[in-house]
Amino acid sequence: FLGSLVLVPTSLNAIRYVELLDDHLHPFMLCCHPHGNGVLQQDSCTSHRSRLATAWLDEHSSDFSIMNWPPRSRGLNPIEHL
Repeated sequence: FLGSLVLVPTSLNAIRYVELLDDHLHPFMLCCHPHGNGVLQQDSCTSHRSRLATAWLDEHSSDFSIMNWPPRSRGLNPIEHL
């Protein structure tokens, strides 16, 4: 199950990314994956690797796991083409 699409009208910096995690991702994970078995997939863009985002993710590490993808990965979509 995927969450709702969230449009970010400006560039995504560390502060906006943490707001997005806090306002959208965290409530979704708690609702849909209450046992902490949800997975956040993210690449290595600057806002994802920021100290602010890393601290937030560490603080909430028991609520879901994180799958980090390499930068510029072609395989970001986990669904195989059929």
